[in-house]
Amino acid sequence: MLALCVIRPWVVGAFPVWDFMDMLPLLDRATSLPDAVAALAELTRADGRANYLTYLQVATTWTLVGEVPVGWQWQRAILMLILGSTLAWTVLRLGGTAFAAGAVALMFVLTVPGTEGWLFLVGEPLAALLLLGIVLMGQRATRIGWTTATITTIALFALGVMLAKEAVGVLIPVALVLGLLWCPGRGFHRPLPSPPHRVRLFVALATVLLVELVVLGSALGDASPGAYATAFRPDATSLSRVPVLLQAMLLPVRFATGPTSSLLYPANLAWLALAMLGIGRVWRAPSARWRHTHLVAVLIAAPVLGAMVYALWPRYAAFYGLPFSLGSAGLLAGALSLLQRQGRLGTIIAVLGGGIVLGYTAIASHRTAGERRAFADLALATVRVLADSPPLDTLLVVKPSPGANRWPVSGPELRQYGIAMHVAPKHLPVMLDVPCDLVAQRLARPLDRLGILNDQNSCGPLPSATVRVVATAPYRDWWTLAPAVDTLAIQLLLPGHVQP
Repeated sequence: MLALCVIRPWVVGAFPVWDFMDMLPLLDRATSLPDAVAALAELTRADGRANYLTYLQVATTWTLVGEVPVGWQWQRAILMLILGSTLAWTVLRLGGTAFAAGAVALMFVLTVPGTEGWLFLVGEPLAALLLLGIVLMGQRATRIGWTTATITTIALFALGVMLAKEAVGVLIPVALVLGLLWCPGRGFHRPLPSPPHRVRLFVALATVLLVELVVLGSALGDASPGAYATAFRPDATSLSRVPVLLQAMLLPVRFATGPTSSLLYPANLAWLALAMLGIGRVWRAPSARWRHTHLVAVLIAAPVLGAMVYALWPRYAAFYGLPFSLGSAGLLAGALSLLQRQGRLGTIIAVLGGGIVLGYTAIASHRTAGERRAFADLALATVRVLADSPPLDTLLVVKPSPGANRWPVSGPELRQYGIAMHVAPKHLPVMLDVPCDLVAQRLARPLDRLGILNDQNSCGPLPSATVRVVATAPYRDWWTLAPAVDTLAIQLLLPGHVQP
């Protein structure tokens, strides 16, 4: 309930720019569910991607709710609620307390990666759900016995993980270790499946891997030069990015201002303190020391693997880390459970520390959700202003340098989004990204049928009066806990709109 109140999927807002600008026109032309899946597959094949399970999810949502933003918001909300509930169930199955299961599930869906899972059209939540399914099926099989149906289900879940998001496939071994070998109260001491079942499981997983390699190889073979997926390569690896990416996948909240400010945020400090207290409790109990040390190593492997994978990728978005932050959730669940089992003082520390983690994670989540919605509302309002303005030939979008814009929508993306929002192409000018100095030179001459779009960036405001488009995002300041409002604005310098 708290997660719903923070994200508020019932609030009407615009479609996000990314993904929807490409997918909505294709879905609008599709005549059936298979046709929609095929259209999405064809769209992304040129990028070397083959996330067919995600395409099915998108096409099914379109079939059910059509072009209704709130319907899409509720679809993502339902998936995130199912994911959070499944995580809580998994924590209980692995030996965590009820409080730890509930607290960790809530934290997980409100972390910065989790928040973007509620907001964007991505495959990571579905991949994370299937990973948890592998853990639960493995735990079930080791309790009641292995069957061909169980092995088949695990293999299908593994295939589903990679068909939802290929990079998350590196976590399948982690899920198998937890599911097959971890025994609450005993550690990694479960008996392995019998030799015949072991062979069947190995063959099934090897078949899944082979199928995925064929599917992915086929997509990469059709990828255009410089395609999205081809950016994953060893020569793009930057080892200096690994600690930053690890922090982003390990801690509940990450700020763009840098690693230090993120580390000092109360939710992250409380998470680290609880983790260290949990580890301290383990080391004071020799009988359980190595059992829990092995569990910590397995859980921390998830964000470490994620950081290593995305170090091969020149860009990073917060939602990429959602499946890998399951390891962070597991570490917190272990710490809270150990503290609770130490008696009354431990329970008080667990409740207070967990409350700080949840409260400040929720504050950051609310602000993140508000900003992302404001970006979308700003984009929709902008294309509508342009559609109602005197005709332009070209719109110059000020871009001082990569990453320096507050509103990270490029000119071509904005035009494509406007067309997806049913603005006739003839009412939208050609939109070009242009650096500050070239815009300054162009302002020295009459604009004629040329306009300029500028946001809050290092180039400064435009010198003459403009049309101003504004979107607001209410939030609560984490330091004072006072309500505040974040204002996102762009300036449009348009012929016929310039005021004296």
